[in-house]
Amino acid sequence: MTSLTLRLSPAGTLVEGERVTPGGEVPDADAVGLRLRVTSQDSDRSSALSARIFRNGRPEPGYDVDRPWDRGARTETLDLLTPYGRAGFTLDPGDYRLEVYRDGSTRAEIEWTVPEDARATLHLTADELLALLRDDGMECVEAGEGDHRPRTDCELSSPDGRWHLKAEVSRDPHGGIGRLFLQADSLTDPPVAPHARPFFGRIVTELYGEERAPEAIGWLRRQGEEYAQLRIAGTYLTAYGEGEAFRFLEIVPVEP
Repeated sequence: MTSLTLRLSPAGTLVEGERVTPGGEVPDADAVGLRLRVTSQDSDRSSALSARIFRNGRPEPGYDVDRPWDRGARTETLDLLTPYGRAGFTLDPGDYRLEVYRDGSTRAEIEWTVPEDARATLHLTADELLALLRDDGMECVEAGEGDHRPRTDCELSSPDGRWHLKAEVSRDPHGGIGRLFLQADSLTDPPVAPHARPFFGRIVTELYGEERAPEAIGWLRRQGEEYAQLRIAGTYLTAYGEGEAFRFLEIVPVEP
């Protein structure tokens, strides 16, 4: 049996996330449910397949699945998802146990934990991000406390004064990114999008890594001036604009 977390894509469809390791933690901050693939060597007869989830020792009937095993099928796929999960609410923290039955007999059982403090799974710390910005030519200065967090501001202007880029990086108590605010301005000849896209895309690629960055960048490319928000990798990614001359991007961790 294979167990994977389920996430909601920006289009609202279910996509597979991380593998669930028996006895381990599931720190997938975007997990809304579970997908099981159950394989059987005895596929020549019809039977009943069921799955039950318990959290902290109590049954969670919203995840219950009961369905016939199709005769001749070697593998069945079950999506364990509550109405809250379909609406985008992530898994509650706690100790989980999954039991899978065939014709009333237990065929598989696994346990895992969803931690209380599942943090954003960004690939860079605040200092690593600042080093990246400096390598890209930005000048960075300490800006004191912002939102009760140490903040560093970085800026870069084009030699001809036609565009300006800015990044505000706040640290959380663990050295991670507590808040990131990016701004791209076209000072003389809008639109700013040709300057904003590589600036935003470079940082998003480094922060979300090979697995999640394509999803985030694809979403960003579809945004314009209107305020829009995407939940991804335990963060809220917010994009908006102001006419053709300004584009803004904000990344903040989802509060546990």
